[in-house]
Amino acid sequence: EVRMDAEPEPDLREWMIYALLAASTRRVEEPSRLIAMLDVADTDVEAAAIKALGSLGIPETLPFVMPATHHPSWIIRAQAAKAVGILAGPGGVPRLLDLICDPVFEVRRNAALALSHLGAAGVEALRFLADDPGADPFARDLAVERLQWVGPEGAL
Repeated sequence: EVRMDAEPEPDLREWMIYALLAASTRRVEEPSRLIAMLDVADTDVEAAAIKALGSLGIPETLPFVMPATHHPSWIIRAQAAKAVGILAGPGGVPRLLDLICDPVFEVRRNAALALSHLGAAGVEALRFLADDPGADPFARDLAVERLQWVGPEGAL
């Protein structure tokens, strides 16, 4: 953490390691350093920071993660879909329903997984999508697939 106070080096490896350690240990004293990493113009660093914030599960960090759901990089949107499912809880359903229609499969898959882990609210959203004949066909297929893996309340 001491080295994190300095400006990032061009390769940003130390910042990446910090974020990945925070994600894997699920321990960090203060998420502000991870939040600051969201402004680093590096896809891998930003994605690692979002992953860490999602792993920590601190709902107050959601406003910092939500803009990433609109990011031009699918890598960042994919991590944001996971994090929104954790940080927003059932309140994230509308955004996850948008992300399940993303043009990139990995983003769609992560949104479907996040919905399936939200319990009854997520299962209801997946059922609505699966039963909607006008829905995006790929999103509908993902919803049907996830529903096969979950019980009535979303338990795997």
